[in-house]
Order: sequence, then C-alpha cells, then structure tokens
Amino acid sequence: MSLGSRIAKRGRAAVFTKLAPTPREPLLFLYPSWLRNSSTASSAPLQHESHAEPAAQQKPILIPKHAATLSEDPAVLDKRFNGPKAASANDTQALETRESPPKSRPPNITTEDGIASLQKEQGILKDTKSAAAAEKMVRKLLGLQEITDDSRQAASSLRRAYRAAKREELQQWIPDWRTVLSTLVKHTPEHGPWLSKALKFEIPEDAAPKLLTGIDDFYAGIGVKYGCKIQLGDRDEFTMKVTTLVISGPAVAISKCAAEILSIAPNLKITPFKDSPASAKAGAELGDGTEVPGNNLHIFDSGVQIRNVVSEAARRPRVLRPERIPKPTEWNQQSFLDYVRDLTTCKMTSHVNRFGLQAKDDPNTVTAHYLRELFNTPDLRPSITREACHEAMRYWVQGNHIEDARILFVHMEILKVRMTPETFNILLAGAAKFEDIHNFHFILHLMLNRGITPNGRTWNHFITAFSDVKIKLHILTEMQKKGLLNHPQTMLEATAQLAQPEIEASIDQNQTQQDFIAHMDSRYGSDWVSVSSGNHILHVLGAHGLISRCWEFLHFMDSRHVVPDSYGVHTILHHCKQAANLSGAIEVLRSLPRSMNFQASEETYRIMFDLAWKLRCFNVAKVVWRYACLSGGTNFRTRQLVFQSMKDSNLVEPPNSIQTRFTRLVGPFIIGIDNIKEHPSRYLERMIPAIEYERLLRREEARLKKAAMKDSFTQPDASEVEASLRDEKPDLSPIESQDEHQTTEQDSSQSDELVDSDQRATNIFQPTELESKPLPVKRRPSFTPEELEAHRSSPAYQEHLKQRELPEILDPWSPSTVGNQIPHYKSQILKDLLNADLEIFKQWRPVRPFEEMLQEAFELDTEWRTVEGYKEKELDWFMDGKALKIGIATRSGLVREFEWK
Repeated sequence: MSLGSRIAKRGRAAVFTKLAPTPREPLLFLYPSWLRNSSTASSAPLQHESHAEPAAQQKPILIPKHAATLSEDPAVLDKRFNGPKAASANDTQALETRESPPKSRPPNITTEDGIASLQKEQGILKDTKSAAAAEKMVRKLLGLQEITDDSRQAASSLRRAYRAAKREELQQWIPDWRTVLSTLVKHTPEHGPWLSKALKFEIPEDAAPKLLTGIDDFYAGIGVKYGCKIQLGDRDEFTMKVTTLVISGPAVAISKCAAEILSIAPNLKITPFKDSPASAKAGAELGDGTEVPGNNLHIFDSGVQIRNVVSEAARRPRVLRPERIPKPTEWNQQSFLDYVRDLTTCKMTSHVNRFGLQAKDDPNTVTAHYLRELFNTPDLRPSITREACHEAMRYWVQGNHIEDARILFVHMEILKVRMTPETFNILLAGAAKFEDIHNFHFILHLMLNRGITPNGRTWNHFITAFSDVKIKLHILTEMQKKGLLNHPQTMLEATAQLAQPEIEASIDQNQTQQDFIAHMDSRYGSDWVSVSSGNHILHVLGAHGLISRCWEFLHFMDSRHVVPDSYGVHTILHHCKQAANLSGAIEVLRSLPRSMNFQASEETYRIMFDLAWKLRCFNVAKVVWRYACLSGGTNFRTRQLVFQSMKDSNLVEPPNSIQTRFTRLVGPFIIGIDNIKEHPSRYLERMIPAIEYERLLRREEARLKKAAMKDSFTQPDASEVEASLRDEKPDLSPIESQDEHQTTEQDSSQSDELVDSDQRATNIFQPTELESKPLPVKRRPSFTPEELEAHRSSPAYQEHLKQRELPEILDPWSPSTVGNQIPHYKSQILKDLLNADLEIFKQWRPVRPFEEMLQEAFELDTEWRTVEGYKEKELDWFMDGKALKIGIATRSGLVREFEWK
C-alpha cells in the first residue's frame, strides 16, 4: 500500500470512528468553527504552524459586525447561521463549545429575544458531551463538499463531451494552451512601470462634447483601449466646468492615448502634471468648499472629500416586453444607442409574461429578433455606433446567441465600424465561459490579423478559460513579465481568478477570517476586493457550510466600499438549501448590508420555496408563495408543485408517508380559502365592478377564441365578445360611476393594456414568424362496433359510469375522483383558485418586508412541531385560522391594509 493510500485510510478512520482528542486529526478545515475549538478537535499544533508567520506580527483586520451581533459569542453566531434545521435541533445539543462567559450587549436591539434564546441553548450545549452528533455533522459537511465537487466535475465533463462532439462534427482540432499563450506573449508589447498622473490634457471648447460626452470617442474608452487610466482634472474657477484630463499608465500606452486624443482634438494642449504646493491640510483650513488644486478634490466643512467624476443616469431594468418599448421619434446615434440599451436591459419574469400580459412566447427570443431587425434596417445604418454594437454583442454572448454575435461582427466589418480590443474581448469572453480553446484561438487570430493588440482584459479572459490553478499561475507569471499587472483594473480582475484557490488554501490551513484577509492584503494590496472575487469566496465558504463567515464577508465587502450583488446572496442561499439550513438562510436575508438595497427576485423565491418544501414548513412555504405572487416572481416548477398538491388533496387513498401527507396538505394550505369569493381579488371586484367586467370579458374572449380555433381556425370577433357581455355589465348608480371613474382610472387603463397587449405587439418590425400558428386538427381514432361494445362492458368503464352519476362535490378540498383523476369541474375550480393567486400582483402589494414575515413563519412552524400529534393532523386543523396571515394593500391606495388568509 502506497504512502498516500495509508494517509487517506488513516484520515477516514480518524474522522468516522470516535472524535476523541488525537494529535492526528485530518481535514480539520472541513469542520465548522464550533467543532475546531471544541475538545473533540485536535489540540496538538499543526505541522505548518512552525513555518507560518506569527499572527501577532500581522496587522489585525477588523471585520465589521452587524448591530444584531455586536459583542456576540462566536459560538452563538455560528449557531445562528450554521445551525441545522429546527426540526433536528436536538442533534446538535450534544456538541461542546469553548468556555466563554456571556457578554453584555448594547440595548435596543430588535433581535434581543432571539439572542437570549440562543444563549440559553448555548448553556445546554455545554452540559452535554456526545460525539455522535458531531460525527453526524462532519459526515454532513463532507457530503456537501462531495456534492459540490461532483457537480463541478459533472459540468466540466459535460462541456468536454459537447466540445468533443462538435469537434468530431466540424473536424476541428484543439490547440495546446501553450500555443495560445506564446501567441499572446509574442503580440503583447512590454508595459513599463506605471506612471501615476503623468500628463495633463487641456481640452479645447470645440472638442469637449466629443471627449467628455461622446459615444465612440469617449475619453474613458480610449484609456481602456490602450491600458491607461484617464481621470477628470480640475474645474475652471469661473465657469465651474471640467476642461482638463489627467492620464496615468505606462509610457508606451500614454503616447498612444495622446496620439488618438490629438487626432480628435488637434488643438489639445499637453503639459506634464504637477501637484500644487497647496496641501490637503491647507485646503481643509479654508473650510469654504474651495477646491484643492492638483488633487481633484473638494474639501467641505464636514470633512468630506468629493472628486470630479462623470455621472451616468442610472438605467433601471424596464419591466416591459420588447414590442412595447417606444421607438425614438428621431433616429440619431444617441437615440439608437438608448433604444438598444432599453431592449437589452428589459427584464420580465415568466410569471408577469404569462399571467400579466397573457403572452406565451419568450421575451428574450423576441428581444433577439428585434435586435436583428434593428441592425439589418438600411435606413438606420448612419445611426449605428460601435458602442451600440458592443451592447448587442454582450447581450447575445450572455444569452448564448453566439451565432448572432458573429453575424453582427461581420456587419460591423461591412459597415466599416472601427473595432477596438473590447470588440474581440466580448467574443473571447463567450469562448472562455465554455472553456472552448479552439474558438478562443480562432478569435484571437481574427484580432491579430486586423491589427488589434491584446490588452489586459484579453489575458484575463484567457485565464478564465482554465480551471487548473497551475495554468492560471503560469499565465499570471507571463502577465507580470509583460507589466500588465501594473494596471489597477487588470490586477483586480486577475485577483478575482485566484480568489477561489486562495480561500481554499486558507481553509485548508485552518486560518480565521482575519488571517485570510491579512494574507490577501499583504499579497495583493488593500484594493483586491471586487464583486467577482467576493462571489468566488462566498461560494467556497458556503460549500463548506460556513454560512456565518459568508455573512461576515458580505459586511467586509461593504466596509471596503464594494457593494455585493444578488448573485452572491443567491450563492449563499443555494448552499443553505443544500445543507437544509432554513434558519441560516432567513438570517442572511434579514441582516444583509443596507448598501445592497437587496430586492427579492424570482431566483430568491425559487430557492426559499424549494427549501421550505424540502423541510416541510407550511407557513414558510405559504409566505414565499404569496410574496412571489405579489411580485410576479413564481417560476414554472413552483406553480406545477402547488397545482399538483391541490389536485392530490382530492385523492381518496390515504397518504402512505410523511412527505406524501405534506404534499397533499400544503397546496390547500397555501391557497388558504375554500371559496373563490373570499379571495382579495374578488373583494376588490365587489368594490369596483369594472374590474369584474374586465375579467369576465377576458374569459369570454378566451372561450370564443378556443371554440373558433376548434371549429374553423378563425379568430373570434371582438364585437361578438362585447355584445355577449354588454347585458352582463352591472348598472352603476351615479355615485358609483363617479367613484369608479376617480378611483380606478389607473387600474382600468392597466387592465386595458394587459388585454390589448397581443393586438399592440406588432408595432415594431412586425415579427410575423413569432405569431401563433393554428393547431392541427386532432382526429379521433375510429373503433369497430365490437371494440366499442367490449369497452363499454368492461368493469373499468362501469366503475367510471358509477362515478359520473355521483353528485358534484364543489368543495375544492373534498376527496372526489373519477377513476384515477379528479373530475373536470373540480379541475376548473382549482384552476380558478390558482389563477386568482397568480394574477394578484396586478392590483395588490405586500405591506411588510419579506424577511420579517419569513422569520415569523419559521417561528410558527417551529411552534407547531411541538404540538402533540402534529404529524397526524388533518387539513381542517391547518385551515381553521391559526395559519399566518399576509398583510396586503392595493397599489392604487384604495385599500390601505387587508389580511390575506
């Protein structure tokens, strides 16, 4: 047996037998913090500690604490985030934690009761000593790590198999990564030392619009093109306008930037940049907002320093379908770019698209079609800019429309649009995302054949194409030799590629969060934190079950003025779902940094609903479902699970397992009502009869359209629908008519827009190939008289006839089946209840925050589990009013608060 096999065998034996004190504890980095510091962990020093730098010599890193956890014991913090689900809380009561006296906490903390209860649980943990629960937790953590590794390997193997099939089909060859690296080294010039604030450009008045607010001649884009950093200079003392630019970078890159800027502004005056003798302290003594020359700063009375930057209007994603985005009245370069950005940033969930606009096609497919038509229109060619092409290419590469991106690249060449390294970097990013070295090599040669020099971002995309850390380090070594890492942005992007192996090595060495941050600061500088590197670190920490460290790192990013994005939060929630850690997921959502301004999205609701379904939490599932419906954020799988549960509640056979029982009860529990008249949408219809008329109008339109398509494949006439419902519209008194006109003007116009969305969908380019085609005629199979007689005399058909003769059971949750299926009339009742929930976002909104309701629902579910005979309770026990109610209000302000049962 080899040495490695003996070490692995000894390690498994040490972990999975008895966790007694031993100096040979293996894989300690997989243990949570409470287990590392307990008596069951190894007390002997590790071998690498003698060679490591003493922690006392390093500058301590202060990780900011949330108000709810100031002066909190580490074991309590770990219990708060990393603890298992509440149903199995007794599994961890036998774990021993380190001796630490309870500390006083600041007053006026909203979670004081929760912390007090956790401290009581900590006392229980100290009194019990059992290694069985610790062994169970270690097995769980090792299983989670194994699942993560298997998923990573499966994804990599699928990509390799796909590329192998494509290579065999297209007869391609795979270039060696060393060949691509040698090509990059050969065609990348040497970058010298970084010259900070080397030159100052004084912009003439006639060239200021092009350089400061232009599209393709924007000064920041010119700097990125050659690997420089261009900043705004001082303001004019009289006009208060910015008329100077300050450039930093290598000498060769600065000369190229200066040459291109001179081609745009020949009258540009270039002078060496010199700092003013006035210091920041002297400027602060002025105290009147006077600008400090040379430092690009304003120092005000409050001590706040403000520098001059270009402000861009924040473009919030528009919740509109592409065909409803208004076209510019006059086409020019700026309006064309704005319209392209509106198309590429419009976001719409499948819920809003299906139940709000009654559309069945994918909005992303329509957006891609509109972009193709936009760039193919001959009359708009003078308005096409390089930046607009880049926006469209990024959208297509992100959505894996690689063929469209390549076609647009050809159109740019036909239109003779001047290309930059960013044009090819967008295509290279798509190839690197799939680890496709063949296409990367091909695009790189397209770039070189057109005289475009690779920059730092090109090298970073090349690093992304590999998962092997050794290859990454080899490429970074060549980048260091070329001087590319002297650029701050290039260094930041390169550091993000090494964040994952760095945090994995840190956990392997059993470092604390402070030790890891101190190591990263000493190696990469204090500005190494970015959104990309933070997401890599959060993924590794979450995969090891260290949810409390994930939360701490989010606040550390916020302290370094890096705002985390929603992808990092969803990464943490995903690992909470794998570990069945619902309490940790709720705590993360409750205590996110305020700078994030996090809003729950479709992905948030999906993860939380799957977690609640997995742990059989009735109230949590109800809260997630209703908040998802109120924001239009349910996905197809969630809707299918709820509707299938509603149908299963009508089955006659008793459930044979706990999960089957939950599946039958959760659907009716989530809906919460027995009659559609109790739904908030019907309550609003009783107040505003016009809303009920619009609903009946849409239902009649759908019925006539379905009947017409079935008979003669002709669309129903709108006049027939209007005539069929003209007599059904309720008569309103003068007061009611006036109230309806005043209070429901916005709601009625919104409903009209939703109804007429299909008729208005062909205002732009008229995408005829996206229109619905008539369904083929389904012909019934013909049977012989003997076959029909045999079928009618069969026992199954006789049982079916007996079931049909039974009276109709209109109660939606009473058992009623016809054969193995529920009756058609019962299915329609269930669909009406489900659709009422799915369409509630049109008129209603939630009153309280999502994370607060999640905490109350989790506490109520935990309380229910302590009730005697909880596992045998029937549906009546859940539906008798003890469930959590959701406070909602109308968007128009007509109803301030309404309790949704």
